Amino acid sequence: MKLAVISLTSTGVKLAEKISRGKNADMFCKKGTKKEFGVEFDSLKGLVSDIFQAYDGIIFIMATGIVVRIIAPLIVHKKKDPAIVVLDEMGNHSISLLSGHLGGANRLAIEIAKTVQADPVITTATDVHNKVAADMVAVDLNLTIASFTMLKKVNLAIANQASVPFFIDQTMENFALYLKKAQEKQLNLIPIDMSKKTLPDGIKVLITDKKDFSLSDGLILSPRKVVIGIGCRKGVTEEEIFSSLTQACKIADITIEQIRCFASTIVKKDETGLLTVCKRINKPVYFYSNHELKQAIDKYKLECSAFVQSRIGVGNVCEAAAMIASQSKKIVLPKTKLIKTTIAIAWEE
Repeated sequence: MKLAVISLTSTGVKLAEKISRGKNADMFCKKGTKKEFGVEFDSLKGLVSDIFQAYDGIIFIMATGIVVRIIAPLIVHKKKDPAIVVLDEMGNHSISLLSGHLGGANRLAIEIAKTVQADPVITTATDVHNKVAADMVAVDLNLTIASFTMLKKVNLAIANQASVPFFIDQTMENFALYLKKAQEKQLNLIPIDMSKKTLPDGIKVLITDKKDFSLSDGLILSPRKVVIGIGCRKGVTEEEIFSSLTQACKIADITIEQIRCFASTIVKKDETGLLTVCKRINKPVYFYSNHELKQAIDKYKLECSAFVQSRIGVGNVCEAAAMIASQSKKIVLPKTKLIKTTIAIAWEE
């Protein structure tokens, strides 16, 4: 999770430094307050506008009212907005303000609270009743949400103490893997054979990979797809790329079946090893110009390599290409060097 922490005062910057060290977060501090490290800024509004889409989570050390006014024009949707956590400058409270479930703000607020010995403040209805929300199940199992309108109805029912069963289609691909993950997360899923049984009446959640299935009184969660951003050396073989791909998927805890496509630089459009792997697993590959990659690098504040810059003309291929193809800033696996390849994995939007 790529994090930023922002402070306004000399007192706040001490707390920001502690969080930055503990969570490996980039630190931004008001000009004149910096102590040991961090990037200084003049305008809070300008800074937040610049970095809002570049980070998975932003931690503000200031009054909640200031944060609300600053981020209000930038908010798009819960599936796109970063996690926003606010702390008072004395570090008494760690408040989950925005994107509590899908963005991870609730968990981040709790983690920050542990780092600085603060009290976490969580206000989402399901959490205060110690209930598992449907979108948290989606996050834990890497699933997409078919309908946000139905999500609200399901979570409201859960918050109102209704019994909402969570079913998982045992005919879906990788059923055993999803069930194992659910058990590890202590999630209670009810296996059901969708080829033989119909679901009971009443509001419910169904995990399935069936594309032509719909529910009038329930929410469908489906396996989430990913985009593989890849850079590689000239002449890399099919087996070297496939071995790197397998390793990357293992690190990211995803399956080959979750891949929707590959993405790279146009410089690699004739790379036989890459093209053969894409054909082998029957997934398309998209190639982007240096101009397109540079735009993504600037938009998402991506780290650049001087070596890659000298060879390709831009300093970041795999992360930039993955973000363009996925239309998402949500990175599953950051830039990782493997066998003659560099791979990044992004969630599909």
